[in-house]
Amino acid sequence: MVFAPEPIEQLVIKEKGEKMKSVEMSNVVYELLNGQDLMHKQHEAMMLLTAGEDGWPHTAMISVGEIIAINRKELRIGLWPNTSTTTNIIRTSKATLVLIYKGKAHYIRFSLKRLEELPTPVIRENDFLQRLFHHVKM
Repeated sequence: MVFAPEPIEQLVIKEKGEKMKSVEMSNVVYELLNGQDLMHKQHEAMMLLTAGEDGWPHTAMISVGEIIAINRKELRIGLWPNTSTTTNIIRTSKATLVLIYKGKAHYIRFSLKRLEELPTPVIRENDFLQRLFHHVKM
């Protein structure tokens, strides 16, 4: 499932405790989520928070590549169907992204809309295994 969030606000906690509000992603967040150089960013994890039906926060770990910045105001999030996170987003259209990157905590609240389903790629098992082993050998 793919969602297109619109940042409601971004709250950045700077090193000295100073707060800043914005409706655009900071340079540092955009750099992390811009979809480029994913191999070097693969160990950066973020928390995507949604509200469960019981009203309690639900936390899902996501990584770069699952959330991509189209520009400084637009993101795309790819989520697995039928998960608690996806169900919560469909129900509420809201989420918060929490990430710690380059010494700063970033909290981004979203209002989301569901995009059309992407076609499921047909990958033969043999092609997948060849690609997998190719990456392992490197």
